[in-house]
Amino acid sequence: MFKDQVESRGMKEFRSLETMEQKLEHVYNVLVKDPDFKDVTKLCPPLRKNIKDAEKSKKARDLGNKNFQKKVYEEAIRFYSEAVLLGPIEEGKGKEVALGLGNRSVVLFALNDFEACLEDIAGALDMGYPEDMHYKVSGDFL
Repeated sequence: MFKDQVESRGMKEFRSLETMEQKLEHVYNVLVKDPDFKDVTKLCPPLRKNIKDAEKSKKARDLGNKNFQKKVYEEAIRFYSEAVLLGPIEEGKGKEVALGLGNRSVVLFALNDFEACLEDIAGALDMGYPEDMHYKVSGDFL
């Protein structure tokens, strides 16, 4: 963002500085003259009011499914977790959240992490896991 300001002052001068403290001070002295740098509201992107998004949650879950099919379990867990975080919740229920937890429970089961698997199953059911799909998260271990 402020790379141009620092480069316009000359990289030769920056490179000639010996310590990290000198380099930081140099960069700070360049940036402090920039009005955008002084206004912290211009440094951060605007926050979205509602970062929960069912469509993005489903896309993350789909990526988790692809990784699960390839047996790349760590990535599958990452994408399912992202799907959980992105899923909207209304009145204590969230279908996308429930589906993400349900899918993640299957990965945890495959990794023999049965305690975490059961926690995700309980969470999925609490969040409103679809009744017609309960067979996917229930079994002898419940």
